[in-house]
Amino acid sequence: MYKLNYLNVTPLSSYSLLVTENCNLACKYCYEENSSGHKNKNMSIETAKQLLIYSFTESKKHNKKVDYSFFGGEPTLNIDIIDYLCTQGKLLSKKYNISFSVNIITNATIMNKKIYNIFKKHSDVFTNCQLSIDGHQIVQDLNRITKNGKGSFNTIEKNIPYWKELFKDKLNIHGVLNHNTISELYNSYLFFREKWNVPMLWFLPAKDKKFTKNHVEIYDHEMNKIYNYIMERVRKDNSIFEIEAYAPLNRSLKNGGSSKPCGIGDNYCAVTAEGDIFPCHHLYFIDTKRETLLGNIWNGIDKAKKLMWTVYDNSDIIGCQGCDHPYCYRCPAENYEKYGTPFVQIKDLHCDFMKVDLKYQRLIKNEIQQMGLLNRGNKQC
Repeated sequence: MYKLNYLNVTPLSSYSLLVTENCNLACKYCYEENSSGHKNKNMSIETAKQLLIYSFTESKKHNKKVDYSFFGGEPTLNIDIIDYLCTQGKLLSKKYNISFSVNIITNATIMNKKIYNIFKKHSDVFTNCQLSIDGHQIVQDLNRITKNGKGSFNTIEKNIPYWKELFKDKLNIHGVLNHNTISELYNSYLFFREKWNVPMLWFLPAKDKKFTKNHVEIYDHEMNKIYNYIMERVRKDNSIFEIEAYAPLNRSLKNGGSSKPCGIGDNYCAVTAEGDIFPCHHLYFIDTKRETLLGNIWNGIDKAKKLMWTVYDNSDIIGCQGCDHPYCYRCPAENYEKYGTPFVQIKDLHCDFMKVDLKYQRLIKNEIQQMGLLNRGNKQC
């Protein structure tokens, strides 16, 4: 019989912080809006103080590391809390000799002098800034709209110079693909890569009930064009930079896969605006029964519930046995939403999309291995 050993529970070190659950956009495919919905909640100064106490106390006992990811909603709507957490986090980092870093995921629509100065002040601890933008103007304005139904592209385009100036090579863009935008994948890639000159890109097919086999074929066609674009430059420059800069093709530079889909509930968690701790933000928004709740920042976590997330790995996910795809995007939260458990993998069209990625990852790996470029390094988006 397996004996539970709570001493083996991985300590938390990475926190996705819902500094606000409010958002200024009304994206048509948003899983937050379509589940429990956006709430007009902001993290208070009292909750932020307790978060600092909880995370740094845990770190002192264990791994000497604290990483905050500012999320929402739209995190810049609560910029004062971001400023406070960065300021106090740096002080506690120095006091206790603990590594402290932060990153942000934002829709890039809000930028002003105050926000600019706060980000600039804390540039020493920011490791990454992810802009959630789907594509060129037609693509962006199709789904990522304001609450009055207007497109968000023009606002973002005005802000892009400031985001680039602030974060430089720490900046990346993550776009979502659905049934009515997937055919514009290559055009969006070119737009970001050449017109906006933001090389670090990532596009992911969203869960979309309107996806069909035909959309998988379209995705393959679009990925083929991106593959050819990238490899033309690799051959010309004798450099792997273009591969490093585009997920998921940058996985071709890695050897072997991860033992887990992600750090969900293991070293990574989400902290809500009210201080509850969930394995990830996605689970928080879709788990209306609060079955996956781990605890809160005042009373700590339930180690019995936490242990499950520590000990599981890919071999525990039903439906993935025998699969040869080491870098498949497996999302326990999406599994939970469909099957009521994180450990039954969504398959069918999801697998078809992932196999397209695998095809081009293997083509790239084979060619750069022959060119002698395979071991020159790796930078993840």
